[in-house]
Amino acid sequence: MEIKEISGYYYVYKYSAKKLSSGKWGKSSGQCIGKIVEGKGFIPNKSYTADEQFASVDEITVLEYGQYGLIYTVAAPVLKKLEQYFKADVASQIFSYATLIYANGFIHVDQVNSFYKQSWLSLKNKNLGISMGRTAIGTLLDDLARKGNRVHNYEQSMIDDCITANAKIAIDGHRFRSMSDENDFAETGYKFKKLKADQIHHYVEQSVKKLHDNTSSIYDVLTMARFMKINLIKNK
Repeated sequence: MEIKEISGYYYVYKYSAKKLSSGKWGKSSGQCIGKIVEGKGFIPNKSYTADEQFASVDEITVLEYGQYGLIYTVAAPVLKKLEQYFKADVASQIFSYATLIYANGFIHVDQVNSFYKQSWLSLKNKNLGISMGRTAIGTLLDDLARKGNRVHNYEQSMIDDCITANAKIAIDGHRFRSMSDENDFAETGYKFKKLKADQIHHYVEQSVKKLHDNTSSIYDVLTMARFMKINLIKNK
């Protein structure tokens, strides 16, 4: 570690030895890890977790299990199905995100990681190294929307299961508030006064017998309901 005085304050930096081009050894200063405050001693930065002493103290030791454990058990076939079409870590990331929303209702993308870290899911997926931060979730959703082959194959398998089981299919539509950034599908609709924000249309095709969603699509507010149903059927 290296201590530097800057404008009367003392900051602590990581320090390492570096071999120079001349063959001699010099020093290389790394990132600032905290500061020294008179009467209090060393105060680490929030992002500094390299020291095991601080890492162990700040580690979350109490996790929420009940609702997450129940959903995981009941919906285990869904995760197994996802793993047939997505890599194990991606399948678990999708399943965990869906579980968090199912258990808690709407969660803003900035809050997902906090809910995840406090849940039993983070312990269950520990060896998979899953990230649930804003960037990770944004990348996941973007990939699901743009790289459609795996999604299409997964949805088609759900439809095929219904056909094999001679199950009926129901289509249901919902108008809900859109909180995503720069969403081209969100428009001011008839529920604006109630939702206090732009709305979006979400249509879901569901197996009546198996009680699971086969496929779903999002449409803008200006699209007619009849067209949404026809489009959902034709595309699948």
